Amino acid sequence: MCANINATNNFVCKNIGDKLCKNCRVIFYCSRECQKMHWKFHKIECKSEIASKDWQPDYVKEKKVPLFVSDDSRSIPFFNPLNKIENLWGKMPEIDIIKIAFNEFEDGKSNFNGPINLLFAASGDLNDIIMSLNGLPLDFDQTVNICVNDYTERIVVRNFMILYLLAKFGKNAIDIVIQIWYSSSLTDIQAIRSLEIFSLILKDSQMMEENLFEFGKLKIHTHFSSKTWMCLAEMLSNRVDLQTGISLRNEIMFNPMRKDYRHRYMQLLTPGERICFDNFRHHGILLPYGALNAHHNVQNRFILDRTNGWVISDNSDPLSRWDIFSVVQIKNGTADEDFYGKLFFYLREQFVMFIDRLQKLSINFDLYDEDALKLDEKLKDKKFDRIYANDLGDESYIGIKSTLIKFRPLLNANNPNATLITLFMNWLPSVPESDRGEIMEGIIQKY
Repeated sequence: MCANINATNNFVCKNIGDKLCKNCRVIFYCSRECQKMHWKFHKIECKSEIASKDWQPDYVKEKKVPLFVSDDSRSIPFFNPLNKIENLWGKMPEIDIIKIAFNEFEDGKSNFNGPINLLFAASGDLNDIIMSLNGLPLDFDQTVNICVNDYTERIVVRNFMILYLLAKFGKNAIDIVIQIWYSSSLTDIQAIRSLEIFSLILKDSQMMEENLFEFGKLKIHTHFSSKTWMCLAEMLSNRVDLQTGISLRNEIMFNPMRKDYRHRYMQLLTPGERICFDNFRHHGILLPYGALNAHHNVQNRFILDRTNGWVISDNSDPLSRWDIFSVVQIKNGTADEDFYGKLFFYLREQFVMFIDRLQKLSINFDLYDEDALKLDEKLKDKKFDRIYANDLGDESYIGIKSTLIKFRPLLNANNPNATLITLFMNWLPSVPESDRGEIMEGIIQKY
């Protein structure tokens, strides 16, 4: 669409924008006339310092040692002064843990005829689940049983909300799901509708541990403690206004102690990419650059914590959770340097594929809110064809020994493709390079 928008006068040009601004290269207009009309708004960013090809970080201009190379205690890779940091957007790009074409379907047909059982032991958000299901063909005729667990109540609740909305409303829920997941504010309609839907669910659930939600062949079974239901209740009763929410977010995302870190990242970007990065940083709304966002005037109660404020760390970014190489291939009328606009349309595509599978395949979700170390007790009678333990293998979490001890017995011994997957985000730096191979080989052989 043409970017000539004036929210004050309720004017929106409805023509297709095909003329790219030659300076910033991230916004389109339908005509020279629309570009001139909109210039008084666009020039603020188009002619800003960060849009210059000659932009440099402040620590370069001031010839000072940046904090990220100092011994100062603040020189850490993320920042949030609160004790409660929640990885609502996860930490790693999505992966397909099934890869069925390279495993059970390696010879072109299934050599394993039972249901496919998946365990996401420390799921974080839903991107790995979405990518794994989207890798299945639409004619897949085996039942898929998916256990999703996370210990953080807000993550568990948000995962349930997203699954419920997509299951209940299909493709009509895509836009509200994207905004609930990643945007700091919602439209009036999105805020009111989500409040109505989940207030009724909270009432009907009676905060019982076991609840079943059925949508044809799709079933969502929740196994939630009262703490998780109370987390949903607190979200729904959150009345933090938009301006307060913006202030709380800015305290984290624009903390002056972290400017050197932001500028180090921005130095790697083109002028257009810097504009879009700065735009998302300021507004926190996941939309194509230049899209109308004035109607996003209600604080997203499902991100902001009523007590602790903005609990996401300052380095969290939706782009880091999806395959950037796939994201940048998206066209859809977005500028080449508008990565956030591309992500918006990429997510739409992924959700369309995901909903198709939710509606056509036989899928059972079991959602848990357990401590990962106690999860094996809940699932001791189940066997899984894939277990994704995320970064539980890191010593800063439960460690590789505990991960193998707890989850290896849950693998399906009847499936030669059954696999336990774990990540090591912090393990390598903590172990001398000469010892890494020997240590890992000894652990695997023992457990």
